[in-house]
Amino acid sequence: MIELIKILFSMPFLLYSCYSDLDSRRVSNKVWKYMLTSGSVFVLYELFTDGVSHLIPLLFSGIIVFTVVYILFQLGAFGEGMQKG
Repeated sequence: MIELIKILFSMPFLLYSCYSDLDSRRVSNKVWKYMLTSGSVFVLYELFTDGVSHLIPLLFSGIIVFTVVYILFQLGAFGEGMQKG
């Protein structure tokens, strides 16, 4: 059930970022800051219910996602929306 709540929670942020990206080719960093700040409640909840062992997979997946996104950004395949021609 918590997984469904997390998906429903993230949908408004993701939909707004899609709209903003299509409209102006930019997504404000504030969107991700608000999503991270308010979404951390879920991490704290799972930390209390599942224990510290929950943090290891979370950190591992975070490192992998950050690394892949950083590489894609450096290759010019991610971020800095394409200019309208």
